[in-house]
Amino acid sequence: RALIESVRPLVPAKEISPYVFATFWSLSLYDIWVPEQRYQDEIAHQEQAAQELDNNQELNASKRKKEKDRCDAMIKRLGEELHRQKEHQSRIMQWVKDSNKTFFLHREHSPSTFILVC
Repeated sequence: RALIESVRPLVPAKEISPYVFATFWSLSLYDIWVPEQRYQDEIAHQEQAAQELDNNQELNASKRKKEKDRCDAMIKRLGEELHRQKEHQSRIMQWVKDSNKTFFLHREHSPSTFILVC
């Protein structure tokens, strides 16, 4: 409530709600987009590195195991992080969909006003 009241003077037109203004400026790219392909690429890279370690006879067994464990841990962390980001993005997008009725007061002016104001 306090945030909405604090941005109300910044919204110059009646066509746009302070809710959409506050929402737009409070969300980050992390909230609305997940770089899933980048995660998949890095997971594939780590899997390939682990495979290459299996085939590398130049490293002794303990060093090979240590490096393979490091790759496996990274794969696990990346998968968990991707999952958390997707869940977060999904929650944010659902909240935006549920809240969008309060965003625009006059639908015919909303897109252009939104672009000008935000």
